[in-house]
Amino acid sequence: MKIIGFNLEETAYGLPLDNGGVSLIVGGEVKMLINEERLTRKQYQAGFSKSLSYILENNGLGIDDIDLFVASSCLDVLSTPEEVQRQLLKNGFDVSAEKIQVCDHHLSHAYSAFFPSPFEEAIVMVLDGDGNVLTEQMAQGTDSQEQYWRNKNEHNSYYIGKGTGVTLLERDEIEAGENGFGGVYRYFTYFCGFPGYKYAGKLMGLSAFGATRNKYKNIQIFDLLPGGVVKCLVPDSDRLNSSEIVEEWLHSQGVSVTARKDGEEITEDIEDVAWLIQRELDRALLHKVQYLIEKTGIKNLCIAGGVGLNAVSNRFLLDHSGIENIYIQPAAGDSGQCLGNAYYGLAHFDTEHTVRKPISVYQGKEYSDEEIVTALKSCTDITFQQMNFLDLASLAAQKIAEGKIIGWFQGRSEIGPRALGNRSILADPRKAEMKDIINERVKHRESFRPFAPSVLEEKSHECFDISISAPYMIINAQVKQPEKIPAVTHVDGSARIQTVTKAQNEKYYELISQFDEITGIPVLLNTSFNDNEAIVDSPLDALNTFKRTNLDVLFIGNYFVQKI
Repeated sequence: MKIIGFNLEETAYGLPLDNGGVSLIVGGEVKMLINEERLTRKQYQAGFSKSLSYILENNGLGIDDIDLFVASSCLDVLSTPEEVQRQLLKNGFDVSAEKIQVCDHHLSHAYSAFFPSPFEEAIVMVLDGDGNVLTEQMAQGTDSQEQYWRNKNEHNSYYIGKGTGVTLLERDEIEAGENGFGGVYRYFTYFCGFPGYKYAGKLMGLSAFGATRNKYKNIQIFDLLPGGVVKCLVPDSDRLNSSEIVEEWLHSQGVSVTARKDGEEITEDIEDVAWLIQRELDRALLHKVQYLIEKTGIKNLCIAGGVGLNAVSNRFLLDHSGIENIYIQPAAGDSGQCLGNAYYGLAHFDTEHTVRKPISVYQGKEYSDEEIVTALKSCTDITFQQMNFLDLASLAAQKIAEGKIIGWFQGRSEIGPRALGNRSILADPRKAEMKDIINERVKHRESFRPFAPSVLEEKSHECFDISISAPYMIINAQVKQPEKIPAVTHVDGSARIQTVTKAQNEKYYELISQFDEITGIPVLLNTSFNDNEAIVDSPLDALNTFKRTNLDVLFIGNYFVQKI
């Protein structure tokens, strides 16, 4: 069967949904995945119009060639095939309702986490802000963009993955007006001056600055109760005024800190509050995971939902919970819903081809040499030179060692929110000032946010305190010799690492190896190829960002590109 998985662009009552995208499975194989943002260039873009056209076109398919469409939504009751059909038709795709299935939001996350994992059996935690509404109808007066969250929603759900099955184990009882793990982290994200749950990663990075002081060590955000029960003490009572709710709650705990407004200076008080919520999230997740291990006897853990992108918590669980193995696929947030939906369709409607296997993180289209050259020739303010790849990698490594900031565009684009060596901006991790240089010249990010290292996996233990593969920048590690790679060492001595093997990414592995030969350091500073936009997908995207920013040089396919 040819199966399309996607997430809807809006709720039935018109609330736009973020992180649209489409995944294609054919005969049990994941063939392609692209998120809408990569094509519209707008981060977190809702919808599926461009991504579905991209998938069909680049696989030689028409809409009638698809056997099954599986969709999911959130912040709403479970959708119907007719609602999915309506949204498809609204975007120009005429699909019979008989070809449409709907997957629950959290179940989709669970499939996206377990199916590509290496485990025969695993606990699957799904943790996010909101999934579907857990009633057949929304509460009266709440089917609006301002009031939808006043319903009882999915927040924290736990599944058992075994073989090719995913079954619900239990779900935390969180009533309307109460917060779950992702919800309370969202409240604190707003309080610390980042206007949207999409910026939770900023809060995670900021938390390290308050860790040493641990000023509010006696304050608890969660009650940890017998039977793995976790109760959040900060209410979900007014999302439109999240900062004020946290401020009032902190005051009730004797903490007189005022909410920070976007753009205001970040004070020690805000750093300390950031650490408070990160520490408490870790503590609560530990309680829950230890309970799940005791209940099931299973020590393999998969995580999905936006909380799964918290690299600090993931490492804390790995070190302290008693789990033996952990897997979090890189599109753990809603950008992976399309993948989970396609897997759900595979498991339930194409059992002949239901075989679980690892997938490559590189799921965009492969741009041909001809397409790259056409894009290069369309630009009048650059020069470009064709090279064989080994010479190109050698030159790129030399440029990085000389202190240049390079754009690196190879192969198929990555899934998820982090560049993993095919759509990357790369620099020398040995230069302490490199972080500030990149921020000033290219990325224009806040100074407190760290940049990540990519390291040859076989040498990762020499540089970091890690003994497992960590290919997705989704698990933290401590840097063993931070003076050698200060540009990728966070204030607390940690790094959100990517281990790289030749099998995963031969070209990126070669580049890091060449840099290692020149410098003796098997690590590159790797950040996403963008500047306050979605990560680039096409050659023209890369060229536009290259020209607009102060990147020094660009390596795209087998071409070395310079500005005139």
